[in-house]
Amino acid sequence: MFPFVKDINSDTAIKMFCFHHAGGTASVFREWVTWQDRLAIYPVELPGKATRLSERYIHSGEKLISKLAAEIDRVLLPNEKFYLFGHSMGAMIAFKVAFYLEKIYARQAEKVILVARHAADVEEKIGYQTYMGDEALIGDLKRIGGTPDEILDNKDIINCLLPGIISDYKLNDNLLYLGEVINSPIRIDIGENDTDTPFELVKRWRSLTTNKTDINNYPGGHFFLYDLKKTYYNSLEDEILKRRGIQIKDVEL
Repeated sequence: MFPFVKDINSDTAIKMFCFHHAGGTASVFREWVTWQDRLAIYPVELPGKATRLSERYIHSGEKLISKLAAEIDRVLLPNEKFYLFGHSMGAMIAFKVAFYLEKIYARQAEKVILVARHAADVEEKIGYQTYMGDEALIGDLKRIGGTPDEILDNKDIINCLLPGIISDYKLNDNLLYLGEVINSPIRIDIGENDTDTPFELVKRWRSLTTNKTDINNYPGGHFFLYDLKKTYYNSLEDEILKRRGIQIKDVEL
């Protein structure tokens, strides 16, 4: 469930469970593990993918969410603080896991960080839909970026990858909004050039929490967080200092 986890020598580090975008794997957060300081990064591998390839893929959104929440509860100590992070499809997973953890396990995240995703209650269909076929999917992958052209233009490689990517998109279709409202504060990060996250659809996250919502813009598109690399990661670490009331400029990095 949590590959690439590395012990961190800090009693004050907070676990952050990270959910990847459609077509990704837990390995997209592997570099973050090497940078961790105030965070302890827990990349989440979904059943049927990469390091869990031998397991059956779960297409049911609600079944997957319940399993993920149970695993997170298992690795947390009583009353332990934690963060949830999700990018694109992973943002919807993080939001629903946050709700499930609150409802079933009485665990509230310190903050839920949702990246490159419109609000969960948006009904408009944006981008590729699974009924559109393979060519439409390849076109959409080129549009949003994040996948090298050498892969998208190589028929042998892309034909091997498409079934797994399509499974993720089907899962995304099954991550339905069921009226959830969480009590954790939310941080929303979006790319300035990401056409899939117009502000009108992003700001609606504010109504899906009883707590505070912050919205931040970053240069770049749908995958800006990976383009910015450690600059973006450092902003996540700094989030902990902000919540503790510590001035970042006064801390030696």
